[in-house]
Amino acid sequence: MNEDAVLSAPRRGPRWWAAYTLGWLALIALFTAQNSLYGVFQGRGMPLSRALLYPVLDGAYWLLVSPLVLLLADRVPFAKGRRGRALLVHVPSAIALSALNAVTTTPVLFALGVMKDSGMTPTRLVGALLVGKLQANLLTYAAIVFLAHALEERRRRREEELRAARLVAGLSQARLQLLEIQLQPHFLFNALNTVSSLMRRDVEAADRVLARLGDLLRLAIRPDGAQEVPLEEELSFLDGYVEIQQARFGDRLRVERDIAPETRAALLPRLVLQPLVENAIRHGVGPRATGGRIVIAARRTGDALVLTVTDDGLGVALDAPEGVGVANTRARLLALYAGAGSFALVAVPAGGGTEARLTVPWHTNGAAE
Repeated sequence: MNEDAVLSAPRRGPRWWAAYTLGWLALIALFTAQNSLYGVFQGRGMPLSRALLYPVLDGAYWLLVSPLVLLLADRVPFAKGRRGRALLVHVPSAIALSALNAVTTTPVLFALGVMKDSGMTPTRLVGALLVGKLQANLLTYAAIVFLAHALEERRRRREEELRAARLVAGLSQARLQLLEIQLQPHFLFNALNTVSSLMRRDVEAADRVLARLGDLLRLAIRPDGAQEVPLEEELSFLDGYVEIQQARFGDRLRVERDIAPETRAALLPRLVLQPLVENAIRHGVGPRATGGRIVIAARRTGDALVLTVTDDGLGVALDAPEGVGVANTRARLLALYAGAGSFALVAVPAGGGTEARLTVPWHTNGAAE
């Protein structure tokens, strides 16, 4: 614990002080009841005024001086490496406050006539109260210091947990943004390559692709920074990407959908399907002279949304190093869902090809169903 942490007093608002006052009133009521029961067990009744006398006097005294004890507990806590210093401060303070209790209680008792027939002088009564109540006063002081210390440790632990949670959230958000920044230039670079190849044989087609690319970039660079979007929106983005790729591959590229209607509102990481389709085109359909077919499917399975991108192409070498799109997908799932999402590339046994399977927790509009 650093010096600033030791010397910084906690903030206690009105609710804290209200609870503090109610606590002391409850103790006064408890000790009043104890005095009354004590008189009953002795076989003599005790007037309520007499039963209230010492609890009220002691309770009022500690109610007034406890803020001073709390201040000392805040400024000189029993922290590790400072316990000796704390004892040197708190033990004399406890004795001094006990003496002050005796000094302030004496004139009140005489003024109320309680000591009228006792034969006690004020000086003797101060000494008697100091000795007789020293143990109880020291225990009261220690209880206040202990409670203050326990509450302060609880407050600091909660603040540290909150800071740690905010740090983790901040790091996750920064990592997600970095991954998305990495993905957007990657997509842009590949789309511009398509435009470049079209310019050599079909300028009008290249112009249409550039216009479509502009539309896609407006969708890709969202000002709200949302990390998840409904599947419906992701499919709309994918339509534009597929249109650009079909301008390049023509009839060689066929894309089909098998989307369950209830899945269209489900949330998933934004820009997560495009890299998978791009991977299927580049490694599966693209190298084949006859091209091929890609099927995009979505189903709800229990509490999960399962999406698959399946091609009938040459297949991906599953032991090969992952490309940017696939590695990015894995990293985003980990950052967003902390193990609740999964991604796998598997070979299609019948007819060849590859299936990319993406699983994310089922939720719509930010809430699980």
